[in-house]
Amino acid sequence: MPQTELTERELQCLYYTACGLREREIAQLLGISPHTTRVHMVNAKKRLGARNKTHSVMMALLTGKLDLQVIRKDKHFISHQG
Repeated sequence: MPQTELTERELQCLYYTACGLREREIAQLLGISPHTTRVHMVNAKKRLGARNKTHSVMMALLTGKLDLQVIRKDKHFISHQG
């Protein structure tokens, strides 16, 4: 069984991915490099036993680590910025 405890950064990267942001946008928002964003996503994928980024987000949603209602609200807010 995969390890499902995620770090705060892994959760943040998954969350912003679920909101539709790209790696470089997440990196800029969190003040980290795109490479570091990728590392967090790869680690989250491994911990969740997921096959790819989309599957990682789905696993985080299914295990209650991400809240779809919050993502929907924030996705709407983020899409109207800029």
